[in-house]
Amino acid sequence: MVRLAVVSDTHGSLENLSRLKDDLGAVDWLLHAGDHYRDAAKAGEVLEVPKERIVAVAGNCDFGQGGPPEQVLEVEGVRILLTHGHLYGVKRDLQRLWYRTRELGVTAVLFGHSHVPVLRWEGDVLLFNPGSLSQPRWPSDPPSCGLLEVDAGRLSARHLWMDKRAAARRN
Repeated sequence: MVRLAVVSDTHGSLENLSRLKDDLGAVDWLLHAGDHYRDAAKAGEVLEVPKERIVAVAGNCDFGQGGPPEQVLEVEGVRILLTHGHLYGVKRDLQRLWYRTRELGVTAVLFGHSHVPVLRWEGDVLLFNPGSLSQPRWPSDPPSCGLLEVDAGRLSARHLWMDKRAAARRN
């Protein structure tokens, strides 16, 4: 089994990732979906992920930091699109993002931008936003990140929350 930590919208703050490290457990990959592209390397250090297993994309707040707007990676036969989401209007709806998954032939798309956690299967495609570790959109949402597991070509996903009681109300 391969385990992938998914974070987004860290905005320079990784304190909550350190607090969630035990809940995440050992991870093989770190995927950062933008807004503070440079946080990816630091997050990888927190989670003890080798540099070659850290993948990050630039978000709308990453001007001057470099980084690609999207990346496709394959893990254990599962193709994954990583993007921030601002180029696909994810604050409005996920339709354009879903169409992009069809163009690229991926099983999952991981995105951020809205700071709102999403875990939704549309047919055979996973749409997954880990939420924000530093600035959740709604006061009722605790900071969050995500965990993907790939086992024998099968993909599962879940959120990890700072405040377990608030998360229980949300689920």
